[in-house]
Amino acid sequence: MVECRSFIKNREHPQKRPEMIDMEIAAKLKKTVQRPATYLFVTALVFLVYQVYLMQNSFSALYNIALIAMSRWQTTGSIWSLVWLTSESSGEVGLLLRFIGACLFLTAAWVLLRRRNVSVPVLRKAFFLEATYFLLYIPFVVYLLMRPSGSATGFEAGISYALQILLVSPSLFMLYRKLKGLDQGNDKAQVVRWFTIAFCAYFFALWVKGFLFALYAVRFDFSHPVLIAGSVNSVATLLFAAVGAVMVFLPFFRGRRVDFSRRALGGVLVCAGVYFIIFDLLSLVNANYANWVSLTEWWAAVLLVPGLFLVMRGKSLKKPSG
Repeated sequence: MVECRSFIKNREHPQKRPEMIDMEIAAKLKKTVQRPATYLFVTALVFLVYQVYLMQNSFSALYNIALIAMSRWQTTGSIWSLVWLTSESSGEVGLLLRFIGACLFLTAAWVLLRRRNVSVPVLRKAFFLEATYFLLYIPFVVYLLMRPSGSATGFEAGISYALQILLVSPSLFMLYRKLKGLDQGNDKAQVVRWFTIAFCAYFFALWVKGFLFALYAVRFDFSHPVLIAGSVNSVATLLFAAVGAVMVFLPFFRGRRVDFSRRALGGVLVCAGVYFIIFDLLSLVNANYANWVSLTEWWAAVLLVPGLFLVMRGKSLKKPSG
């Protein structure tokens, strides 16, 4: 009688076979990766659209600059006209390299979305090209800081470019080196460390660009509520994002294997996205902001989307009290 009851119980509540458990784990893993990968793909797609937007008139603009620079050189004999042309040509090369890097970034995001796999070789090349893009700012820095009778605006722009180079290129090149060494058995903790360093440095570079951009282009203005919002946004929003990134990833800087707050990281991304959204909205109601909005990294407004996802995901993962 006991054996009969045991048989009936097992028939009603059969134990899960190992292959069924593996299938459930795989399904949960797929669900865990799917949504972040989707948002990463959307971010990569917007970044590529931004590069296409920049490139659509870049060749014709460079041609016109070449005509003006050569005319000035022939008229005045000043070598600085050729330096200007060299810097613009260097920027054009950088733009092409960044476009290729954006294509690689989108490819890596697609591989992660469809195959649940991180394509390290593709991602490594994308980081290398982004670092090289910033490095090609150097001719601009030379031209803006060293040309005779340079304006204060040009000097401030040169400082902005120089700081962006120092913040972004070394950290991304080091990340590229660490990723390249993975095939040779390098410690993955070093890859994570340099990824977090490069992440924070990139956000500080965005703040430098936005803050100094407000100094020499948009200008700070506290005479109207709209302009006050823009000025405060230029000072604080990206700075909060950069400092927040450091606070989130600080334990990783020493190579420690620790966890981090995904909700805090989401807050960092939200702050970054909010800066560009505010700038874009102000450009709809203020002519001065409208004149300069095309020169901002407006693609980064999409960071609000993965940021909100991480914030909400952090809340959903919170353990219930009691």
